[in-house]
Amino acid sequence: MELSKTLNVFKKFILFFLSLHILQIESQASENRHKVVIIGAGISGYSAAARLIENGVEDIVILEAENRTGGRIHSVPYRDGFIDLGAQWVHGQDGNIIYERFSNYFDFGDTGFDFADYYFHQSDGVSLNQNHTTMLDNLANEVLWNSFDRMVHYGGSFGSFFERFYTKGLMNQKFINVPWALAHQMQDYHHNRVNTYFGTTSWFDISAQIMAAQGTKTGSNWLTWRQSGYKTVFDFITKKLPDPSQYLDVESKIQLNKEVTNIAWGDNLAIIKCADGSEYTADYVVFTASHGVLRAHYESLFTPKLPDRKILAIENIGYGSLEKIFLEFAIPFWPTDPNWVQYTILWSQEDINAVTGTDREWLLDTRAFFKVDGFPNLLSAFFIGANIKDFEQFTGEKIANDCMWLLERSLRKSLPRPINVQRTQWITEKNFLGSYSILSMDTARNGVSPFDLAEPLFNSNRRPIIFFAGEATYFAFTGYTDGAMASGYLAADEILRHSHGNRNTFHKYLSLIILFYASLSIKI
Repeated sequence: MELSKTLNVFKKFILFFLSLHILQIESQASENRHKVVIIGAGISGYSAAARLIENGVEDIVILEAENRTGGRIHSVPYRDGFIDLGAQWVHGQDGNIIYERFSNYFDFGDTGFDFADYYFHQSDGVSLNQNHTTMLDNLANEVLWNSFDRMVHYGGSFGSFFERFYTKGLMNQKFINVPWALAHQMQDYHHNRVNTYFGTTSWFDISAQIMAAQGTKTGSNWLTWRQSGYKTVFDFITKKLPDPSQYLDVESKIQLNKEVTNIAWGDNLAIIKCADGSEYTADYVVFTASHGVLRAHYESLFTPKLPDRKILAIENIGYGSLEKIFLEFAIPFWPTDPNWVQYTILWSQEDINAVTGTDREWLLDTRAFFKVDGFPNLLSAFFIGANIKDFEQFTGEKIANDCMWLLERSLRKSLPRPINVQRTQWITEKNFLGSYSILSMDTARNGVSPFDLAEPLFNSNRRPIIFFAGEATYFAFTGYTDGAMASGYLAADEILRHSHGNRNTFHKYLSLIILFYASLSIKI
């Protein structure tokens, strides 16, 4: 009898510790086992996470390679506010998801490029006929932005379209007294302007037809977050604004310094490996890394290899390299007229020849120094990072000296020195490798589009397992933050549509049953 009781107690202890062991294994496995893993904590990742949380999916983790959140939205402290090293403007109003959702709660500023008075300076300081420059500028803008009905049927590049119709426009009698050299300078200026808008090295790389098919944005294209910085958009996405009681806790889901090196997606679960040796499994993955990173690493990032159609899209959708400079001055020396927005520079051919091949050649990409909304002591400039050799080695002092050389030469007067210089290096940052995507001539020639990038990957059970989001995946607004935000919502909506409840918890329930059974005071 005593032996039977002893064995009974022994069995209970064995079952008790066995059940605890099962629970411990399950607990350890679930730490890195999630319903959804989102790769990238930029605006696409945030919007996807917020949508999932809002619909009851809390079992998510966001893996961010950087030591900060935001992606290519990068607002940094400056004086009493924030300046934007990345995305800076809300482009368009009607149809822009950011403006339409948040403008009732935020008073956007406007840099004013759309309605400014432009005064052109020649790089050598020689005075220009402003009537002639205005006529040429108006013609160029008409060809660039008001000819989409013709452009949509044009099979060539944006650059060839411009040259054809700009030259045709110059045949009008009203341009008879305009020097051809000045007309060429204006063409060169707008070539650079288009490149800095799209982040390209040449407007001959841009597909006119695809650009026209995308259309233009209505309303102001240069709305700003004033001194609050673009980072404010994350407070709206997570509903911290305007009502904190509705907050969607995305931040607690984010793990920083998690560079993803491989995603195995062929089986029922996706396995995500990181450079630090950590590993995650998930029912679904939302991939939001930059198109530059995808282009550089798609062969090693995905196992098995990606479908041929997606590879074709990755390789042939372009990716730009726009960079910025901010120059801070103790006292502004530029006009305070609200209609003034920038110093606009037309390079003379003699100056182009003179600086080509020198350490100032990078300045040829700089055609304007513009004011920064909300910060009266700042001037800013754009340039194309891909055109500048060893840019990461440029010191702030060199950048300041070169910029002031160009400004003083163009304005023909001595100017105060900047007291601070801030610049970006998107093209050399390994987790971005550039700024934003562009639908190029290669895109058109190969018949691919952002829809091909957005196409999910299906596992061996024909279940969608990896979804792609980000500005490069959204056709209507490729390259824009509103496109990136909308793509994150779309990816989350697809997961919600395909999801069928929580993952299998059979082992957990089994261990609980055993634990309960072992605790009963009965003979077994």
